[in-house]
Amino acid sequence: MIKEWDLLQNILVFNGEGNAWFVLDYSSEPPHVIYIEADSKEVIKVAASFEEFLKKLTYKELSQEYEKDSWSKEEAETIFLGQEEFLIEEVLLSYQDTEDIEWYLAKLLQLTEHSSLLVREAVASVIGVKTEYFLYESPEPSLKILNGIINNLSRDKSKDIRREMKEVKEQYDL
Repeated sequence: MIKEWDLLQNILVFNGEGNAWFVLDYSSEPPHVIYIEADSKEVIKVAASFEEFLKKLTYKELSQEYEKDSWSKEEAETIFLGQEEFLIEEVLLSYQDTEDIEWYLAKLLQLTEHSSLLVREAVASVIGVKTEYFLYESPEPSLKILNGIINNLSRDKSKDIRREMKEVKEQYDL
């Protein structure tokens, strides 16, 4: 993995997903905990030691807003304009079976430009799973929006998102 992603040497990956990881950097003593985002080559020092990292971990009760099972479209639109990426992802996924496909696709299109990689990955995941449904169940204007989403994500700075959209295009001949 270190060679594949051209990562720093002397590291031990202990948590991660996709192309971003928390690692122990053994180039210093004690090893620092750093966060690496491979696509952007971003490296952030999180803690001077693993012990310090553990001390910084906290448990946070979910707010009532996170505990909701459903949100109105107005609430969802407000959430989509924000920066709470986990809440955006949760609301995004809760609406994936909505009957208002055109509204949902318009929101997905909007979120393809979100600054958060997690949000854009969530959009790509929905497209990867639901493209067939959208192709056969959407009114004609929605198909243009779907193509816009796929085109935007095909130009994303994340290599994983671009690869996923390439697979969607090939699978559905888009």
